[in-house]
Amino acid sequence: MKTNILLGVVFLSIVVYASADFMTGFVGGTQLNGEGCACHSLTPGSSVNVWIVGPDTVAEGETAGYLIYISGGPSAAAGFNAAALFGDLSPVNSSVIEIDDELTHSIPAPFPIAQPVVWQFNYTAVVQGWDTIYSVGNSVNGNSIPSGDEWNFGENFPVFVTPPVPVELVTFSAVSGNKEIHLSWITASEINNKGFEVQRSSDQQNFKAVAFIPGNGTTTSQNSYSFIDSPENPGTYYYRLKQIDFDGSFEFSNTINTDFTLRSFELSQNYPNPFNPETVISFSIPDEGYLTLKIYNISGELVEVLSDGFVSTGINSLRWNAAPFPSGVYFYQLSFQSREGLKLSDAKKMILTK
Repeated sequence: MKTNILLGVVFLSIVVYASADFMTGFVGGTQLNGEGCACHSLTPGSSVNVWIVGPDTVAEGETAGYLIYISGGPSAAAGFNAAALFGDLSPVNSSVIEIDDELTHSIPAPFPIAQPVVWQFNYTAVVQGWDTIYSVGNSVNGNSIPSGDEWNFGENFPVFVTPPVPVELVTFSAVSGNKEIHLSWITASEINNKGFEVQRSSDQQNFKAVAFIPGNGTTTSQNSYSFIDSPENPGTYYYRLKQIDFDGSFEFSNTINTDFTLRSFELSQNYPNPFNPETVISFSIPDEGYLTLKIYNISGELVEVLSDGFVSTGINSLRWNAAPFPSGVYFYQLSFQSREGLKLSDAKKMILTK
């Protein structure tokens, strides 16, 4: 009688332990440091399949994403336990929790119809050389007791950890646009990359920082970056990147250059041309500033000043009435100076026919 009571207590303890352990996740069950899901069944079941999918090569310090699948068995719900020999495992979402540096389910996951259960997790490589991710999974019948449940070990997943990869710059280019210079660059891989300080120079000797673009830490994926610069004056500009690591170390990229012109400054051909006696002269300027528009005859003599004062940014037009002047070739000259000291000028020919 005492023996029966004792066995009944032991059996009840196993049931309660199995149910509680499964509902809250379990660790210490992989081949790294455990003997499987013995609370569900004493031996692994061959009908349960557990496998991991993810990259088999990761750079030291890099974090990569992985999937763990479970299929087969009673297939009412499933749980898992994963552990790494050296690397760090971490959850991707709330369906996975971390306990004692190992991963497990937060709650049992029901099986989709005719599909395996899947969880996501991250692996961060910390030691160069071979590492291993261990796994175990169970498939339960949902009757809240161990009887009929099955589990199995997953095949050990080897990961080769390579040395840290430097920031590998694939391209770096500059293209002049309307009042802007578009910089773009692409990296093939990065390690501990805090970011890029964009530096500009007008003489290829003295560089100054004009922007900081955050990097992507450590990754072997290709990443694209861009920055739009707006110099105040036209000219040839030189650019380089100062790539900065999280520890403060840095290195410079190659230097590139581009010719920059303020394309929004334009003196249009007068219309109509030839004309008699009036014509319209249009122009656009990039900023507010001081402007003069003067008319000269074929001998270079100043015959009239159409504008001499402050003008606003954008497109402007002035009308010239040449009734007092004889037929012939004339020239109109536009001179502009912005508040910041930018100086621009242009001139064109027009014909007065009477």
